[in-house]
Amino acid sequence: MHDIWQRFGWSSLRRRLCRGLADATENLARAGIRRVWIDGSFTTSRDRPNDVDGCWEYNAEVDLAQLDSVFLDTAPPRRAMKDKYGVDFLIAGTRLGDPSAGGATVQDFFQVDRDGNAKGILLVRLGADHDSE
Repeated sequence: MHDIWQRFGWSSLRRRLCRGLADATENLARAGIRRVWIDGSFTTSRDRPNDVDGCWEYNAEVDLAQLDSVFLDTAPPRRAMKDKYGVDFLIAGTRLGDPSAGGATVQDFFQVDRDGNAKGILLVRLGADHDSE
């Protein structure tokens, strides 16, 4: 997470979003989630992003008793998640219901800009053995 703070935490708003992201990924890691993807205006040079967009990888090792229930409420507007952590996360691999997404998975949708051009997203590996990439 240190690299994310260094790269994206240049203002008080962005540092607040970084703190929320750190708290969110701490809960996700404690629940057994090992990968999170981050996207949206937070990963750009935009001075005032609204939140941190992203998704987390569900796997067989996820302990739902440890997972904050806000991460399971993926129906818009995901207000509880945004209020608590400042993040807007979906579950990776799910297909988006928005017709404009064309049935793409969350990660596929995140990897295309509004003009249809391919773009990168940030992968964060969670747990004691990993650091952000």
